[in-house]
Amino acid sequence: DNNAFLQLLLSKRTFLVEGATEFLLLPKFYRQITGHLIEEDGVSVISCNGVSYNRYLEIAKATNKWIAVITDNDGKKEKIKDANDFNQNNEMQHIFMSKNIQDWTWEICVYNENKKVLQQMIKTQDGAEYKFNGKSYIDEPVLGKMLNNKSDIAYKMLTSNITFQIPQYIKEAIEWLSK
Repeated sequence: DNNAFLQLLLSKRTFLVEGATEFLLLPKFYRQITGHLIEEDGVSVISCNGVSYNRYLEIAKATNKWIAVITDNDGKKEKIKDANDFNQNNEMQHIFMSKNIQDWTWEICVYNENKKVLQQMIKTQDGAEYKFNGKSYIDEPVLGKMLNNKSDIAYKMLTSNITFQIPQYIKEAIEWLSK
């Protein structure tokens, strides 16, 4: 059974996200922007668990569902271009991602907007290299730790009383879907 498809069919509007980090933090960011709980507005968040969101988009098109996909650009200009082309051709479904290939993932975007507060919140070990995908984050150990402990850091952010700065593309997705 895949309850995510059922959830999609039963919701008024849906965010599709890649994984646990986005699934945990998006409702917090939604409330910061709209002043409402995501559930109050009949909005669902579905994690695709890194799996392609295209199957969900096909169902959304066939059933006239409003969907905002929040995804990473993975450092690929073609992915950004494809999303822009998709958005121009689809009124009820849109794909949102950072337009900057240096900000290739959700965690980097959130980190860049909240460096100071995250550096105070997240403790790192002195001298630890914090590698991710073969790249060393020795100069930015907090980011390296975030990339290696995505769910744990997201939960820590979620349960904090901190109001975080929200990356622009995430703001745009929330504003677009909540209109």
